[in-house]
Amino acid sequence: MYLITDLIVVFIYFVLPMLLLFSFFYWFWFKKYRSKSKSISLIKEASKYLLVVYFVYIAYFCWFSYGIPSESLKYNLIPFHTIWSYIKEIQIGMIRGVALWNLLGNILLSVPFGLLVKLIFRKATFKKVFFSSVIFSIVIEFGQFVLFFTHISNRTVDIDDVILNTLGGMLGYYLGNVFWSYADGIKSRITQVQSQECK
Repeated sequence: MYLITDLIVVFIYFVLPMLLLFSFFYWFWFKKYRSKSKSISLIKEASKYLLVVYFVYIAYFCWFSYGIPSESLKYNLIPFHTIWSYIKEIQIGMIRGVALWNLLGNILLSVPFGLLVKLIFRKATFKKVFFSSVIFSIVIEFGQFVLFFTHISNRTVDIDDVILNTLGGMLGYYLGNVFWSYADGIKSRITQVQSQECK
């Protein structure tokens, strides 16, 4: 119940203003610079707005929701250290819910990023989405690092979060590929039906 309330409050006070601001500048650019010969893809345009919504929620929950108070910054710079500790906890049944939530949660957190990037930039390659996901994840962790010292947020900085977030971004990339393949299949069948009707 608390999460739903939080989502609604963030949407009203942060998401809606950002969408309005994005719409103003985006359509100003769209009208002035976009080639009139290019067709508009509703999927790509809708994905751009969803990406703005996603960024706002990510910023709020990863940076500005305070977390458990701590006097010192908790961090891990050893790759797979936290991941392996969670796996061992799951194996012996300790803190299973917390371990699963941190492993799966960090993966699922960035799935929309990879998916939306692939929907917006259809020709984006594996390598480009991979590096975009890495940079996106590092920005999240670096933001948590900076905000800790400004006493705005209190989060753990962990290299394993970057690994898991990147994995989620790549999962989103593959889902985007599946979507475009499915969309192409539907478009191809519609074209075939229309050509048969013309005959």
